[in-house]
Amino acid sequence: MNNEGYQKYYVPDQSPWPLVGAIALFFIALGAGFFVIDMSKDQSGWGAICSCSASQFYL
Repeated sequence: MNNEGYQKYYVPDQSPWPLVGAIALFFIALGAGFFVIDMSKDQSGWGAICSCSASQFYL
């Protein structure tokens, strides 16, 4: 079999950042959900959204 017609290409190593981003996005959505629930109860929901959004910066 002749391999002269094929070009070599680079496959990078796998990165952990897609998993970290998915976890951070989950916590942001969780904080937004708690925010909406607290706002519907006439409470301040900023604590939930700030704490869940802060986890994004920690990750």
